[in-house]
Amino acid sequence: MQAALDKVICDNGSGYLKMGYGGENFPRFTIPSIAGRPLLRASQKIGEIELKPLMLGDEANPLRTFLEISYPIREGIVESWDDLTALWKYTFHTKMGLPQDLSNHKILITEAARNPKKNRQMMAEVLFEKFGFGGVMFEIQALCSLMAEGETTGLVFDAGDGVSHCIPVFEGIPLYDQIKRLNVAGRHVTDYLIKLLLFRGYAFNSSADFETVREIKEQLCYVSYDLKKDRKLAQETTVVDKEYRLPDNTVISVGRERFEAPECLFNPMYVDVESPGISDLIFDSVNESPLDCQRALIQRVMLTGGTTMFPGLSSRVEKDLKDIYVREKFKGDKSGLNRVKISVHDPPRRKHGVFIGASFLANFAPPDRWVTRKDYQEQGSKMFLR
Repeated sequence: MQAALDKVICDNGSGYLKMGYGGENFPRFTIPSIAGRPLLRASQKIGEIELKPLMLGDEANPLRTFLEISYPIREGIVESWDDLTALWKYTFHTKMGLPQDLSNHKILITEAARNPKKNRQMMAEVLFEKFGFGGVMFEIQALCSLMAEGETTGLVFDAGDGVSHCIPVFEGIPLYDQIKRLNVAGRHVTDYLIKLLLFRGYAFNSSADFETVREIKEQLCYVSYDLKKDRKLAQETTVVDKEYRLPDNTVISVGRERFEAPECLFNPMYVDVESPGISDLIFDSVNESPLDCQRALIQRVMLTGGTTMFPGLSSRVEKDLKDIYVREKFKGDKSGLNRVKISVHDPPRRKHGVFIGASFLANFAPPDRWVTRKDYQEQGSKMFLR
């Protein structure tokens, strides 16, 4: 696809901002959604780099030990508008090199399903009034993921850094009443891993260590297919033990924590969240959908987002779904699975699935999908509350 440089894509996640242009296959910039303020005093030098009163994204990341880190977006909802505006300014002008006058540029913003409308209204206000974009479009992340795979029907399970969602989509239309939200995602898995490593005697407690543990999680963690067997293996053998070298060159050993940490996605009570796990949520979401959609949805359960990158996640979800179907629908009769095909897809590009779909949409969307500056000036930000 030819890149359309006047159409900017911004995939706003709780963990990362993914930025690029319409028509591109992958984001040009993936920037941590963090803002850092110096713990001691600003304008001191660390090596070659000077600490500024506010450090953003990838300039704050290497200096985490000297900064108080805050996240402008938590669980998909913007908490600090000033930090987000500063982060956008840094990405649009410093990283992407966009001109100060953005009236000829359009921007597509992706957002989590069932996000408060007020969130969208405020975003539009900032984009039109502070940055002066010529057009804005908002799109739900789940629809973008399906679009990236060329599907229009399916149940999207999207697990990012701050929040997870189950979104049933039938022929391009999200079934809003059946959307399920789970406030457990990548960040919570990392927190839980910190807690588990504490039991082993490794203390990771500053906001800088958080990123170290996130790297341990990404490199070593996996989802157990059969929890009982894996726990027995971990207890009686050293098969699951792996060594990891920390930034200060100490070597730590990680064992059963590798599969116990992602387990909080299947049992959120481990991280003090009262909610069913992801397999039950997917089943509930399908079960509450209209009868004529159910078969099509359960045949296409689509995983998307960075937290679904754990090895073994799709086979575990598929196994759990089959168990739930046998128990709830077929009253214990396993032959029922021959009638209903349950399949969980994990496309290889799922980490950037939302961006790929959004990039395609921005390139080919009809002009009436965009809200132009003129529309905004005539009707004001209330038009986003509809």
